[in-house]
Amino acid sequence: MQNSPSSPITTPKNFWFYAVVIALLSLLLKLPTLTGEVMMDDRLLLSMPDQRGCEVSLGECFRIPLFHLYYRPVLSASFLLGVKLHGTAPLWFHAENLVLHFVAVLIWLGVFRKQFRQESTALVAGVLFALHPVQVGVSGFI
Repeated sequence: MQNSPSSPITTPKNFWFYAVVIALLSLLLKLPTLTGEVMMDDRLLLSMPDQRGCEVSLGECFRIPLFHLYYRPVLSASFLLGVKLHGTAPLWFHAENLVLHFVAVLIWLGVFRKQFRQESTALVAGVLFALHPVQVGVSGFI
């Protein structure tokens, strides 16, 4: 069923305005993670470059497994680049994850909009995705 022209959520401009508001709200609610410390495996990834699979070059990240067990080259490469750009302070890794979460919320809102073909349903799904507790670990760890 199509939205009527007088409906508040009919144009892409309005949809994306609400999408950005949802993404910003989820970002604001997760701002306390910026003060978080390194946790669990994060300590190994920051202080022991050999554990992340690459110490010097991006090529190593794609050849040597993370913790010598898991093949996750993009994760290894992101840590290598992060350490080279801003050192091992957790603040910048937390900030990076918040930005990535913001972008992911916007992408998923677009996917929901295409999938459901109804903007109000897509916005509700986007809110559930953005604020779901399972996202806290993803954006809270480094």
